[in-house]
Amino acid sequence: MDGNANRRMSRKQRAAVACFKFSLISVSTLLTLLGFALIGTGIIVRLSEDFQFSLFTHLAIASVSIGFGTIFIGIVGCCSVVVRKTAVHITFISSVIIGLLATAVVCCWLVIQRNAVFEESRVSLRNAIAGYFTNDTYKQFINNIQHRLECCGAEFGLSDYGAQLDLEADTVCEMQFFAKPCHQPLWEYLSQKLILVLVINVSTGVILLLEFLLSLVMFCLLSIHI
Repeated sequence: MDGNANRRMSRKQRAAVACFKFSLISVSTLLTLLGFALIGTGIIVRLSEDFQFSLFTHLAIASVSIGFGTIFIGIVGCCSVVVRKTAVHITFISSVIIGLLATAVVCCWLVIQRNAVFEESRVSLRNAIAGYFTNDTYKQFINNIQHRLECCGAEFGLSDYGAQLDLEADTVCEMQFFAKPCHQPLWEYLSQKLILVLVINVSTGVILLLEFLLSLVMFCLLSIHI
């Protein structure tokens, strides 16, 4: 009777190990896909035509870096299921912890920097309008924003151009947008990008946490030679 009970328990334990292995591989695969998503998001942010803010340079670099790290963790996670060696599992768990810390730092940084985007967008608009009639780069920058966001000027609309406006007003802004300044729409547009990256990073953090818990269980099971 006791032998049969032990054998039944052994089958249950083996089934549990198989379940954890499948779960770990599935989560690792999902983590790898999220890594590619982070890399793609960073590249899109970096190459977008309205990319004019230093904050988004750092954001793109951080997204791509965490993306590559996440892909590495996902691959090591799959290998840890196949290669039953303590060194591989320790490397995997350490990588997951580092990934969790990096993701948490980026998420906190994104939340803190949201106000910085508000101020930087206002300063950038002011500088672009100040050099609108003398600098082609500024002119193209502000024209792109005014066309895309259907607005005019920075904080007060057409009046932001002041005495510089020696041409017909409708050559600078479309008439129906004279009274609609660009600062608020631009800030909302940039905030959406921040929120997108934040959501992907939070999702990555959740998956990393699940990966960490699964890896701990797997390590414990393997350490008692089940």
